[in-house]
Formats: sequence, structure tokens, C-alpha cells
Amino acid sequence: MIVNAGSPVAMPWRDEVAAVALTWFGGQQYGNALADVITGAAEPGGRLPTTWPATQDDVPVLDVTPVDDGIEYAEGIHIGYRAWLKAGTAPAYPSASVSATPRGSSASRRWPTMATPPRSPCR
Repeated sequence: MIVNAGSPVAMPWRDEVAAVALTWFGGQQYGNALADVITGAAEPGGRLPTTWPATQDDVPVLDVTPVDDGIEYAEGIHIGYRAWLKAGTAPAYPSASVSATPRGSSASRRWPTMATPPRSPCR
């Protein structure tokens, strides 16, 4: 399944498909690049920059609608992976900066712990 979205979306069907490819912002050559991936001419790659929930009910902070020309961030330090920790739920797909066990796995339930960030080849 190809998902072209600029932010996490609900994917209740994700367990019913063989694979999910998140394509983000493809640009002018999006169609050609996607065709290359689908046909096997190119290998998809990248890291997931955001955490994707299993269900919309699992999203720690859902309403970010401005009120009186502002947004109150009442979650304090509980943003990103910390919001998921506080909520006690595991996402469908954690961001690449977090080492996690997928929902339903019988492996460790210590989700999440911070992974060591990769070293940049640029210095």
C-alpha cells in the first residue's frame, strides 16, 4: 500500500496488507521515483521522522486548534516519545529516533527507550 501523506494518518487496514510505503513529499519526479520503487529498479529507504499511532484514540495530543490566536501546550515535557510513555500506549510505527517493540509483539514491553543516534558521515 502506498501512503502519500505529510503527517501521520490512521491506517486501520495496515495489518491486512503485505507492506506500507510512506512516500511523503515526492516533488516533481514523484511518479517516476515511485514507479522505480514499485518495479524494483530502486530500493526504498529512509527513516520515519514521526511516530504513527495504531488508532486515533492512541494519539497523545490530538487537538492543536488555535484558540484566541494561540495554542496552549499543556503537555509540558510530555511531547514526542514522552507523550506516548505517559499515555502508556505503543504506536503502530515509532519514529526512527526511538527503539521500540511493535504493538502485539511478545518481545520486550519496555517501549520506548532512546536509541543511540547514528553518527553523521559529515563532520
